[in-house]
Amino acid sequence: MIRNNMPLRFLFRLLIAAVLLAACGNDHDIRTRINGDWHRQTLEKDHLERWLKVLPTANGFFNSAVTRDWQVIDQQPGDIVGQARGIYLMAAGYDLAARLAYLEQVKLGTDFLLRHYRDPLHGGWFEAVGPDGKPKNDNKRLYSQAFVIFALAHAYRATQDKRYLDAALQTWSEIRLRYADAHGGFRAGTNRNFSQTRFDNSQNPIMHLFEALLALNQTSGSREAFEGAESIGRFVTHRLLEGLPDGTARIPELYDEQWRPLPGARGGRIDIGHQFEWAYLFSAASEAGLNPIFAGVADRLLNYAITNGFEKGEQGTITAITPEGEVRRQRGWWQQAEALRALIHHAAIRGRSDLWGRVTQQTEFIRMEFLDNQNGGWHNLALSDCRKGSCPDRQPDGYHMTALHLEAIRIETLSR
Repeated sequence: MIRNNMPLRFLFRLLIAAVLLAACGNDHDIRTRINGDWHRQTLEKDHLERWLKVLPTANGFFNSAVTRDWQVIDQQPGDIVGQARGIYLMAAGYDLAARLAYLEQVKLGTDFLLRHYRDPLHGGWFEAVGPDGKPKNDNKRLYSQAFVIFALAHAYRATQDKRYLDAALQTWSEIRLRYADAHGGFRAGTNRNFSQTRFDNSQNPIMHLFEALLALNQTSGSREAFEGAESIGRFVTHRLLEGLPDGTARIPELYDEQWRPLPGARGGRIDIGHQFEWAYLFSAASEAGLNPIFAGVADRLLNYAITNGFEKGEQGTITAITPEGEVRRQRGWWQQAEALRALIHHAAIRGRSDLWGRVTQQTEFIRMEFLDNQNGGWHNLALSDCRKGSCPDRQPDGYHMTALHLEAIRIETLSR
């Protein structure tokens, strides 16, 4: 549903996407391969409506940890990523259904974020607080700071409250000041006053910072966000991207202080889900008007993820590959969601008609192995993997699934 207050920049992006879809001439494939009604029903009924019942508390603190049957767990983590992703879910619910109950929670959750997660002394955002708003963890991971921008961007889109936009821009300014390193990258995390670097360098927080700045630019037209995303994209493509002889490319997960990939003994790996995620984000960036070479990078990353993530005779994408070639075959929920989002996007927006068969396969794999038909939501692991061991009695948070369904709904709507 497009409301009258949707930013013109976002409407322009929809127009550009519509032109791309028309140029590809695959509207029939889209309507055949993407079941828009299923995506809407699954997102609204099995995710957003259920989260609307369990996330909120009276003061705006979000209950991000629930059991498989949607019972709130007594000891809530209070991590800022859970709060930020909850804001994103509520904003998505308002976009999808235009129900004021979602909008109310966007405001309550974001106002709690501003009041209690913000460090009034040193700036930046605390890693975790309790339901009473008192800090529980005053470390400051870049991953978490990025999700603050992401949440504030979506809160601003839903409410047009300038406080949220100002806080997002201030956070980006602080990240540039406090986290940027001498190599063009960013530190993965610090202590409260930013004096100590903590955690190994990683592509993951940089990826989510790229995502957050894209969202901020699309909802506000911010030039700072646009230029920031461009700069991050250049760093990743020039410094982190590894081109391979077969023409594909990949982005390793962990790095030392000089941004050299870590070996497997120190946790180094190629995370397949993140290759799919980058493949989507780089293509979406190009679609939104950023550097057009990002589309070609996206295609190379996608081809690597498909070639190495889907094993012959098996469905679903694996988790990771170490630099030494060890394959980690466990299939988690978020990797499947990111794989399907990237496949749908590239098949429709980039005209990759060769991907439609895999879109169908991946959709059916998710429906058979991950949808929790008893409780709603998703399983953490594929049911066939759960039978070999035990699956957590937790609902995974809805961030990845919501992003998947929203992209499918967007593309299917444009094809009509």
